[in-house]
Amino acid sequence: MTDDDVVVTGLGVVSPLGNSVDDFWTKCRNGVSGAARITGFDTENHHSKIACEVSGFDPDVRISKKQSRRMARFSQFAVYAAIEAVTQAGLDFASMDSSRVGCLVGSAAGGYDVLEEQHATFFAEGPQHGNLLNVPKTIANMASCMVALNLGITGPNFAVVSACATGGHNIALANMMIRSGQADVVVAGGTEAAITPMVLDA
Repeated sequence: MTDDDVVVTGLGVVSPLGNSVDDFWTKCRNGVSGAARITGFDTENHHSKIACEVSGFDPDVRISKKQSRRMARFSQFAVYAAIEAVTQAGLDFASMDSSRVGCLVGSAAGGYDVLEEQHATFFAEGPQHGNLLNVPKTIANMASCMVALNLGITGPNFAVVSACATGGHNIALANMMIRSGQADVVVAGGTEAAITPMVLDA
């Protein structure tokens, strides 16, 4: 285990306070709230009608349409933010040994939105109308996989899932991996897109 410092060289954000680091920090400093009435679905029959939704998000700004269609929203958030972080850090994985680059991006809920949507389709239209990407889209480690796929990372790739501490635990583990010599660089964090009808009343 090395005693050398491990530093954060780039940040990326998709959040209710903006979809870039600059926008996010500006609104944080100015005390802007991300809470508002839910617009993503009809809340008439729900007890709560307020949440902190991500708005103005367009994955195609940074992700190819072919790739974004294969992802659940939580994975789109992760890839979008990871691209910002890597760009900010000035990293070019193509010129590095990508096997020395790790990726640890977790999600507590995974693709719950896809699960709910496909559950409804299954019972309304039958199994023949299911999507072959349902399972790959919903599993919690898929955000980490999609980040690695889109950035060309071939080193250690998995996701720690620990409820609201998921992002923090992945970052802490990334620090340990670098200090122990398992990786030189790690893209790490957490992602959620769990504002859905079922989750809202859970």
